[in-house]
Amino acid sequence: MTKLKVVYVAGAGRSGSTVLDRVLGTLPGTVSTNELNRIWIDGFVDNKQCACGATFRECVFWRAVVAEAFGDSAPFDLTEMQKIWTAVDRSRHFLQLLFPLKSAAFKKSLTKHREVLQRLYFAIAKVSGAEVIVDSSKIPSGALILQGVPGLEVHVIHLVRDARACVYAWQKKKQNAKSGVGLRQYKPLRTIMFWAMRNAFAGLLARRLPYVRVRYEDLMKNPRQELQRLLDGLAPFAGKRLNFAADHAITLPEYHSISGNPDRFSNGVTTLRLDLEWMAKMNDKTRRLATVLTYPLLAQYGYTNGLYHQLHENASTPAK
Repeated sequence: MTKLKVVYVAGAGRSGSTVLDRVLGTLPGTVSTNELNRIWIDGFVDNKQCACGATFRECVFWRAVVAEAFGDSAPFDLTEMQKIWTAVDRSRHFLQLLFPLKSAAFKKSLTKHREVLQRLYFAIAKVSGAEVIVDSSKIPSGALILQGVPGLEVHVIHLVRDARACVYAWQKKKQNAKSGVGLRQYKPLRTIMFWAMRNAFAGLLARRLPYVRVRYEDLMKNPRQELQRLLDGLAPFAGKRLNFAADHAITLPEYHSISGNPDRFSNGVTTLRLDLEWMAKMNDKTRRLATVLTYPLLAQYGYTNGLYHQLHENASTPAK
């Protein structure tokens, strides 16, 4: 039986995963879902707004998915499902998932979670008609969980962005364009810790799953070229090409996503531009702190190379 292919985007928050997810979702036979792991809270519990504009319970797409997967009622208690999700799908559980040593309680929760995920992912595929699901949930543990779901074939994109850019992005004030509600902001140390942990664990996924790593900066600087290189390195997208309107512009149609960056609400011709605002506006003390604490990974990803800064230091700051 042909397996359902899942392309899982792993990495740290504010690394450009929403736009990458959406761009990949324009490929034939592909459906974009953004942070699908948030469906248990943002969808089932909080009934948040889908990218199409309707709430989760009123969205035609998600109503069809839920009906296909679970019938008239979900086969689980929502409170229980949240507990199961947090009990297995967190960075702190990554090593338990990577190695065979697991407690009986962890195995029980993991089995239950995978049973529900199997029904959800195949329902999404059936309702959308897609052969490939793009899931940019980012938490590396999620990829290992999906690997054990019967019928799924998981491929990983490890998306990295300069740690200093991520720290700056999490400090900026940003609003949800639809609701006007401000997004969460995090202090530098917290972002640094999560950036390092997420990326270190995402790199370990190469031991278990088909894996390709790409830098946000490369994708945004030369999107047509770098995105095609990315597609060529991923079996589910072999032979496919993106339909760019211009070298830096692609048309993003309306789609269905219940969680992710507010940019998920924007449709139409979208310009892909490299955001280097942090280089000009980031506090020097914070920049030094982020550089020192993440230096080993920055060096591994090529962010300490003098050429990197020469190529970017004079770049203009894009619009939001």
